Amino acid sequence: LFFFQIYQQFPFSFEFTEKFLIMLADHSYSSNFGTFLCDSDYERNIMNVQKHTVSLWSYINQPDVLPNYLNCLYDPNAKVIWPSVAPISLVSVL
Repeated sequence: LFFFQIYQQFPFSFEFTEKFLIMLADHSYSSNFGTFLCDSDYERNIMNVQKHTVSLWSYINQPDVLPNYLNCLYDPNAKVIWPSVAPISLVSVL
């Protein structure tokens, strides 16, 4: 919900879409990739996770996958964004 509100106010400030965040959340629980397995890098090394699984980042960085998660409106900006919390600026999602 919070991301949605900020994204509505600053649609040009995010390189990735909401779809990207949802995909990350889904795969953090699905165990389809080794990226989110175990509790630490140390534990992943002991279990040889990288030898038995594929990294989620390797999958996402494929040229035919990454464009599905990029925000076509993105315009890089080095400035800090200051979202408004005024009631009129918040979009209802109900």
